[in-house]
Formats: sequence, C-alpha cells, structure tokens
Amino acid sequence: MREAYYRAQQQGLIERRAQQAKNIALLTAKGRRKVAGFVAQKLGGNAKLMIIFDVPEDESDKRRRFRNTLKEWQIKQVQKSVWVTDKDYREELIELIKELELGGCVELYECARLFPK
Repeated sequence: MREAYYRAQQQGLIERRAQQAKNIALLTAKGRRKVAGFVAQKLGGNAKLMIIFDVPEDESDKRRRFRNTLKEWQIKQVQKSVWVTDKDYREELIELIKELELGGCVELYECARLFPK
C-alpha cells in the first residue's frame, strides 16, 4: 500500500497538503482524470464523442500519453487517429489537451452515427 501511495505521488496523481496540523493526500487534476472512467456518464440518445488528432512526430511522447489515456478510458479506436465513445469525457479531454499542450492538434466533436446503424 505504501509503495502504491508513493508511486501515485511520483506520477502526480496525488499531493500532500497540510490541513489542521495533519498531512492529507488529495487527488490532483491528473488523478481525477485517471479515475474519471469510473464516473463518466453516457451521452444522451445516439450521441457519440469523436476525438480526431494529428500530433507531430517531434511530440511523440505527448501523442503516446494521449493515446494511453484514451485506452484507459476505454475509448474505441475507429481509425489511426480517430477515436469514439458514447461517454461524456468532454471536460476531462479538454483538461488533458491543455495539460499536454495539444490544442492545435486535437479536435473534439459530438456526433451521431448515421450508417451503418
């Protein structure tokens, strides 16, 4: 348990804060995104969230981190850089895109599949 705590701290998932003469562990924004898959709500109707990205080769580390997060959230890959989910990850994705500084490389769409049904 101790190792998991320190590993989470090193990965930036939790941080220690002093409150009322005690040190407590709190989830960081990155930590909240990590557990977001457990709380994401389904989009209404037949709506889907589509993520399209084209990250330059010189930023391959950011691209890998972005893809790994999409996989962790069980977002499905439709084509190489096109991913789709019926879960509402809009806010979490926007935070992730800002954190990784990929604003010019990623587009989010809310859409519905017309064919095939």
